[in-house]
Formats: sequence, structure tokens, C-alpha cells
Amino acid sequence: MTPLEWRNLGDEERMQRMRSDLQIFGQYLEEVKLDELDKEGHTDTANKVDETIHQLDTLMTAIDVTNNALGFSSPTDTAEIQNINFRDPFSEFARSIRDCVVLRDFRVLVQRVHRDFTLLSQKYQ
Repeated sequence: MTPLEWRNLGDEERMQRMRSDLQIFGQYLEEVKLDELDKEGHTDTANKVDETIHQLDTLMTAIDVTNNALGFSSPTDTAEIQNINFRDPFSEFARSIRDCVVLRDFRVLVQRVHRDFTLLSQKYQ
């Protein structure tokens, strides 16, 4: 979704999309953590990803509370990784590339979520 399309979403639709995207990234982060645990000497990275997953759970709870407080409906569907090549890449190189892309894109999503929460808090004060 382009930034322009994102900005054109209504508040409720944007909150639902945020929650859904974060839920999918949570699954990807679990895959990254498992990949790091499989490598020798990379448990520090796995521990950081695990901390991030716990913080993500807190953020998703905050989104649920915000949805409830604003009278928005909460998404009922469960998001999952659809593409088998993303869930289980065919080579170790593809797996490492996927992990780097997941971490990069997750950072961008968290920045967007932060910006949207800031805008919503200003709008609904």
C-alpha cells in the first residue's frame, strides 16, 4: 500500500489495517527468532527479537484498547503468512535476505504506527 493510499484510509480502517499488518509481522518475527536460534552464537539477536515480539504484543493490545475506546470494531480475522516461500525460504541465503527485509520493513511499519497514533491522539483529544 502506498503512503497516499494509507493517508486516504479512514481512522477505523487504518487502525484495523495497522493491527492486521502488525499481526503478520509478529509471525515473521517469530520466524526470524527461530532462524537466529538455529545459528551458532546468534542468541543475542534472538533475544532482542523475542523482546521485540513482547513489545509488539503490548502495542497490539494498545491498538485493541484504542479501537474499543473510539468505538471502532476490532478485526476478527486472523492474519497469517500466505506465501510458502516467505514462511519457509528455499535456501539459507534466501532465509537471511527475508530476515533482513522483515526487520527493515517492521521498523518502517512501527514508525508509521507511531505517527498514526500521534495524529489520532491529537484528533480525539
